[in-house]
Amino acid sequence: MKEFIKRITPNFVLKFYHSIKRRLTVRRESSLDKNDYPDYLKKWYKKMTGRKLNLESPVTYTEKQQWLKLYDIEPLKTQLADKYLVRDYVKNIIGDEYLIPIISIDGKDCWTDAYDIDFNKLPNQFVIKCNHGSGYNIIIKDKNALTYRAIKKIKNRLNKWLKENFAFHGGLELQYKDIKPIIYIEQYLEINDDLPDYKFMCFSGEVKYVWVDTGRYTNHRRTVYDLNFKKMPFRLHTYEPVLSDEPPENFAEMMEVVKKLCGSWKCVRVDLYNVSGKIYFGELTFSSGSGIELVYPEEYNEILGKDIQI
Repeated sequence: MKEFIKRITPNFVLKFYHSIKRRLTVRRESSLDKNDYPDYLKKWYKKMTGRKLNLESPVTYTEKQQWLKLYDIEPLKTQLADKYLVRDYVKNIIGDEYLIPIISIDGKDCWTDAYDIDFNKLPNQFVIKCNHGSGYNIIIKDKNALTYRAIKKIKNRLNKWLKENFAFHGGLELQYKDIKPIIYIEQYLEINDDLPDYKFMCFSGEVKYVWVDTGRYTNHRRTVYDLNFKKMPFRLHTYEPVLSDEPPENFAEMMEVVKKLCGSWKCVRVDLYNVSGKIYFGELTFSSGSGIELVYPEEYNEILGKDIQI
């Protein structure tokens, strides 16, 4: 029934509904006292997954991610969740050749007001981002096709994002709470109008799995593999599998990069891109999907949970 209602509802109505829903969530979560976080998270988890959350003795992969969001927050995690500041960490560990080039304007490479960005001085293709959460990306494939009104709309959206605290967007991802929001611009990357995303699941310094996302903005597909690129018998979320099970030729180099970046955190996801044999760092994520992307079959939720030592 939900899918049917979604199909027949106009997009502008859905966008308005989700905007109001998100605003209410932010207001509710940001007004919570810290002592209320555990009880709130239990209710939120039940609502989002249909499952009861055991925070006192978590067992499953999704339960333990909720525990980590509340009880394993430190300043370094906040720095590395910052998509701009994490670049310094990557540069120090593996070198800046793995960083997606940042586009600067008149010597400036970050902004706190989108209206200070002169689009006339940008290349025709780029990706404009905010640093303080997930989904704050605008991909520009043809700047020359943008009207004055379209550019104004983009800038208004960016400034709206800057005012948001992503920690309270759903599920208390507290590593984002103290990030100072800024805008920055990266070089545009693609492979055949797509950009496969290699997401490595790491636990206490050990790389265990990699999942591949393709078609993120068109026909989202995902497959989880072991480190020999053998398809695993479980799925994260309900996406259809990717169309190719072949690893990149320099997959061994990707593994070496991940081993150096993953540190000793109990659970971290290291994201990389691989464009024509060139490896680029994407991000470090400490609570993937806010920890509620369910595992199928269900038994693997508990199997994966054993990898997180708390």
